[in-house]
Amino acid sequence: MNTSQPRPLQLALMAGSTVLLALGVWAVLQKNPYQAGLYAYAYPEVLQVRQQTRTEAFQQEVAFYQERIRRNPQSGLDLAALAATYMQRARVTGQGRWYLLAEQTAVRSLGVLPFFNSGARLTLAEALQARHDFDGALKLIAEVLKAESHNSSARSLRASIRLALGEPQRALQDVIPLVERLPSTANLTLRALVYEGLG
Repeated sequence: MNTSQPRPLQLALMAGSTVLLALGVWAVLQKNPYQAGLYAYAYPEVLQVRQQTRTEAFQQEVAFYQERIRRNPQSGLDLAALAATYMQRARVTGQGRWYLLAEQTAVRSLGVLPFFNSGARLTLAEALQARHDFDGALKLIAEVLKAESHNSSARSLRASIRLALGEPQRALQDVIPLVERLPSTANLTLRALVYEGLG
């Protein structure tokens, strides 16, 4: 008698135990050990209210500046403020239309007020950075820094662009004074990214 071949009884036991194991696994999978919504945020209405509040605040700010511009279309500063508002929305949503509105409004502001308009220049530089026109953005930032050598927004933006261009050593030249002057979370994070770029 050859013992290497399984007997019919052994085959039946193996098949039965495989079926039982499969049924057990299926039963466990059907019964979820976690309660429904166990990891859901307990107060979703708070998040919804915050989102509505932010959207309403943005809409009110846009309406405020649009009304001021309607009354005085030649107000370069109001146009710059509206462009900055659009840019804030662009940063939050990442939607191209807000970048485009910010860029167009900043260009319009600079057309009306070409001098002493750093806000519009920086908004335009950020819009150019978003579409990877780094040379155009750096040119605008240089104009701002020529007039205001300690402008932290301009230095931060220039450091980000230099980092994107693969120039972490040059970015560090902007980041060190930023952190010394204002060790904020944003500046410290930017410095960490620069150090990472340096290896």
